[in-house]
Amino acid sequence: MIEHRVEMVSLPISVPGLISFDEDGYPTILINDRLSYPAQQRAFKHEYDHLKHDDIHTDDLRSAEHRAGTV
Repeated sequence: MIEHRVEMVSLPISVPGLISFDEDGYPTILINDRLSYPAQQRAFKHEYDHLKHDDIHTDDLRSAEHRAGTV
């Protein structure tokens, strides 16, 4: 299990979720509070998969999105 925080925030409807890092490198998964609960669950899984695969350190965004699956 990767340590992280989760926050529900208002994002543009086109953005299901994203990952933000604080100054110490601690990740926070931000989930769009405008989505339905099932869509929020999918967004969380997608963003968490990015953490699991350490996608923040890749230049290959296509592969990173493929590994994390679609939202």
